[in-house]
Amino acid sequence: MAYGSTNKDGPGAGGDAYWLLLDTSGRQIIVGAAAEDAAAAGSPVLVGGRYDSTNRDLDDGDAGAIALDADARVLTNSGWTPSLQSDTDLNDSDKSFTVPASTEWRIQSIWIEMTTSADAGDRHMEVQIQEAGTDVIAEVKVALVQAASLTRYYLFAPHVTELAAFRDTDILSTIFPDFTLPAGYIIRIWDNKAIAAGADDMILHMMILARTV
Repeated sequence: MAYGSTNKDGPGAGGDAYWLLLDTSGRQIIVGAAAEDAAAAGSPVLVGGRYDSTNRDLDDGDAGAIALDADARVLTNSGWTPSLQSDTDLNDSDKSFTVPASTEWRIQSIWIEMTTSADAGDRHMEVQIQEAGTDVIAEVKVALVQAASLTRYYLFAPHVTELAAFRDTDILSTIFPDFTLPAGYIIRIWDNKAIAAGADDMILHMMILARTV
């Protein structure tokens, strides 16, 4: 299947019998080299194929359409797509991610690199799930606190060992449910003691699966 804006005669000699060509509106214009004259002179059959260099995904109303990439290959939507969401800004120990409109997220893992300032006090890392109105619907807290002037690493994920002590002196893993979150829901990662929210450095990397709904 192909679309060529300057050459709609197919991919070349020797293989045209199995190619279906589309015009810029996604209409069939040729079915094989032998049918070229009939297809060009008759009424093309609408098959819904298209190529759009600025938006190659299927949109609302495109049910049954066939999306093509720049090389005339058919694009398919397999559902969930992996994605990395990160926030590496420093001087901030209270950060949030919001699920975009028309999207669902499944949280696969959350990785936190927390470096505390010299401000006295024990920090306590927490992941909070809020619905679109910011009401809290779930909280997951680590087993241990973190004192001032330290760097610690935290992993939240569904299939990890729940550690009650830092492994190798600085790594702590915590079981986290495999949530599926609708659009507008919020994932808040923070020191729930708010000891030095504007001075501690918290780097976040969150692996998700996302799909359009």
